[in-house]
Amino acid sequence: MEKNTRCRVGTLGSFGLGSGIYFYTGSARGSGSASIEGRIGKHLGKRGRVFWHIDYLLSLRGCKVSACVYSETVRYVECAVSRRVQELTDGVFPVYGFGSSDCNCRSHLIYLQSYNTATTLASVTNAYRTLHLKPKLWNLNHMGLA
Repeated sequence: MEKNTRCRVGTLGSFGLGSGIYFYTGSARGSGSASIEGRIGKHLGKRGRVFWHIDYLLSLRGCKVSACVYSETVRYVECAVSRRVQELTDGVFPVYGFGSSDCNCRSHLIYLQSYNTATTLASVTNAYRTLHLKPKLWNLNHMGLA
């Protein structure tokens, strides 16, 4: 996020968000719109209907996606990845329930005020590896989204 802003996130309400880096954990299981390509294309492509929590954040002026990290697995690891990234970065959960309405996590959105993109990517890929996952970096240019 380039500057401090406010964001209304569906039924979660309106929240102040500070400038800095945010890390969001989501999942993509399936084919078509539920595949990794489909999810990234939907969330980062043209703004359609705002439905998922992340769509509210991505619709803000000054919000830009620097990278997408993912791993292919049949295991449900979204919650574990979010917790591990938070532990490794000492990040904070800025919005209780963000992206985690279907689980018991505090949030799947992590705020990293003093980080930069390279440090964040190193921490995130390390978090994946500590969970025995093989992190991959999605090329945003691949879909014309950069």
